[in-house]
Amino acid sequence: MIDLAYLAWDIVFVTLFWPLVLGPFWKRISTPAVWASVSVGILYYVITSIVGVPGPVSSSEGFLGLLSELWHMPVFSGTIISGITIVLVSYLIPPSHEVVEIHKRERRPTDEELEQRKTENNLSN
Repeated sequence: MIDLAYLAWDIVFVTLFWPLVLGPFWKRISTPAVWASVSVGILYYVITSIVGVPGPVSSSEGFLGLLSELWHMPVFSGTIISGITIVLVSYLIPPSHEVVEIHKRERRPTDEELEQRKTENNLSN
């Protein structure tokens, strides 16, 4: 049972880590980039869970040995591949107008914008 819980957590982590971390903060992320990241992450995780993670096996100890060991775990290498995918696709396909407008509404207005809104409200009344 615990193995299934770990498997479920790994799949959720690989697919949703970057969209949840980058989505609210990086205004460049597009919807196709999120879907590409999720798709590539799950596909990479499933394939590497079956056939193994490609790459050289390091016999060194210390930091490089740790990085090699982490890379050969599908959850960590899948997260890296998913992150690279979301960044590349975001640069290739810009966000839609609706996404840009959402990010504009998120930010705190400047003092000049607040003053302008007050002026517009006074003129409309």
